[in-house]
Amino acid sequence: MQILKRITQKLQYLDYFIFIPYIILSGIGVVMVYSASSYKVQMAGGDPTTYLKKQLLFAILGLLVAFLIYSMKVNFFKSSGFIILFGAVSILLLLYVVLSGKTVNGAAGWINFGSFNIQPAEISKIFLVLFMAQQVAFRENKELSYEGRNKRRFIYAIAVVLPLILILIEPDVGGFIINFSAVLIIILASGYSIGITSLISVGGMGTLMILLSKLKSVSPDSGGPLAYMAKRFSGFNDPFKYQQSTGQQLVNSYYALSNGGIFGAGLGNSIQKRGYLPEPYTDFILAITGEELGLLMVFFILILLFSMIGRIIFIGSKSKETFHSLCCYGIATFMTVQTVFNVGGISGVLPITGVTFPFLSYGGSSMLILSFCVGLVLNISALRKKELLNNK
Repeated sequence: MQILKRITQKLQYLDYFIFIPYIILSGIGVVMVYSASSYKVQMAGGDPTTYLKKQLLFAILGLLVAFLIYSMKVNFFKSSGFIILFGAVSILLLLYVVLSGKTVNGAAGWINFGSFNIQPAEISKIFLVLFMAQQVAFRENKELSYEGRNKRRFIYAIAVVLPLILILIEPDVGGFIINFSAVLIIILASGYSIGITSLISVGGMGTLMILLSKLKSVSPDSGGPLAYMAKRFSGFNDPFKYQQSTGQQLVNSYYALSNGGIFGAGLGNSIQKRGYLPEPYTDFILAITGEELGLLMVFFILILLFSMIGRIIFIGSKSKETFHSLCCYGIATFMTVQTVFNVGGISGVLPITGVTFPFLSYGGSSMLILSFCVGLVLNISALRKKELLNNK
């Protein structure tokens, strides 16, 4: 009851430029997950509404999470106790998934809980953003001793580098780049020296380049995660040459977008979801959306998403608290990079990395994490609105 009371009191400060796109995108996601999954499930003898029910549940739970985070004090998420606990859970889950996680599409990035899977790389997004923002805010505290700062730098380095390395080991190149990008943007926005920023940039990209260089010597038929990644890169380079194997996803994504044209073939009328695209309701849901609802709907979805991201950046730029600003920048960064990688993957501009489309793709981990972020940004926006009203 106390939570409901706090939410009711804060509704007057709700930022509808973020909330409305969030609701619309989540609603489109539920509809498209059902449309993209129903045929495949039905042909397998299952209930065609299986993924509809799950995604609707994820959307509702996500909305509850967003309002729960919105009702809390922002400083709670800055507290060392919360971040240490969150970080410990995030790193332990990543360790577990590397050692014995469920392999999906060539990468051991999932923990299986019955009919539901958890993706620890998604959880690490929040931890890294909150931790980085907190550490920069602490760095501005002139009361810390020189020794105290040195200890923090050491812990800071371990806490940031370890999750990134574990994500790369899975291997999840897309997840690594998304998380690393958020870390890098926060560092750039925080005013760290050029030397430190360059060192971290070179270190992160160097690690990625070493992994990618190994793919050249890996046989696509050798088996294992690296072999799967090598197959994806060969399919990206010449998809039509390998359209019966590694290029199948990209070629059928082209067909889906071509079939849809500007106005689409109609909801439920996709051809490519009928066994041609192996991941029609996850990685390639935007391709199915384009086929059924057309290029105009795809543009509408992108406009909604980037208007939300733009609003998050605006809130960050206007916030007086460093922690608040950097949280907004970190969240806007990983949402942007995730969107670019997904759209680039389905259009053949970038290699397919298994990155889902925010709010639309099927998945509980992604929806709950994104909802957490939306709730946090709404909370920061509400604080800013309240301060503006009080100063009048």
